Order: sequence, then C-alpha cells, then structure tokens
Amino acid sequence: METGLRVRELQSLTVGSFDFESCTVTLEKKFTKNRKGAVQFLKRARAVQLKSFFAGRDAADKPFNMPSNYRTGKMIHADLKDADIPIVDDADRKVDFHGLRHTLATELDRSGATLKERADIMRHSLRGNLTLGTYTHLQRYDIRQAIENLTYYPWPEGEKGIGVTDAA
Repeated sequence: METGLRVRELQSLTVGSFDFESCTVTLEKKFTKNRKGAVQFLKRARAVQLKSFFAGRDAADKPFNMPSNYRTGKMIHADLKDADIPIVDDADRKVDFHGLRHTLATELDRSGATLKERADIMRHSLRGNLTLGTYTHLQRYDIRQAIENLTYYPWPEGEKGIGVTDAA
C-alpha cells in the first residue's frame, strides 16, 4: 500500500530488487503497465523491516508469496475476514487489490504531497497539463519526503519477531 505496486509488479520482484541503502525497489520495464522501468521509494522504517525480513535469502528469491492475479482478491478477503473487517464499506465500495493504489493516492493527498509528487509516485502521466507536467520539476528529495509523510502502518509481529517502530 505504501508503494502502489500492481499485482504483476509485485510478482516480478526478487529480493535483489530492493536496495536497502537508498530505500528503494526497482521494477523492470517488462513488468510495468507503461513498459518503463521504475524505482519506487520505500519508507525508511519499512526498508529496515524488509531488510530484516529478507535476511539470509538469495537475491534471486521471490520476496513474497504472491498468489496468481485472479487469487489476490481472495487472499485479501480471507485476511479481512480473519481481522473481522468488512469487505464492503458503508459507501458500498468493495475491497480489492487495486484499491490499495486508491488508498495510497488518498494517503498521499492527506500527507500534503503535491499533485506532481502524487502523479510521480503513482507513475501516472500528466501529459494533459503542460504547466504541471512539463514546467513543474521534482527533486528526489521531494518524492522521498512525500513517502515519509505517509501514515505509519505497523509491521505485524510474526514468527521472526519483526516489529520495528517508525523511529527505526
């Protein structure tokens, strides 16, 4: 939810896709929707947690046990059921995997990220707006700050004892 990665993008990742020094994850162009490679920032605290989570694993290993595309909804619905969270909210919106991108866009807006920063993080085109798309420029630190301003979602305590706080 903090990266906006799509199912196919998550499925394509390896442990080696993550750079824990720069707190990024790199996507190969053949797996992205727009067929352009991308580097997404990770929250620093999340990068620390993932580094610990991946410790001892080979760079070629798949980092997550991702189901096939058609089963991601079932995975999320099972998790929601286990957490006693409704699948459909009061506004009659049904939770699905792509909804995580909607949540990221909303959280970025709430964090104060500019439209240009949100579009860059979501990997959306701004071709229709010349001023914003062409004449407004972002620096890496703008994007880094927008990611760091996202709400902190705790890492679930697990078998490995992972539970790094946001202060990490």
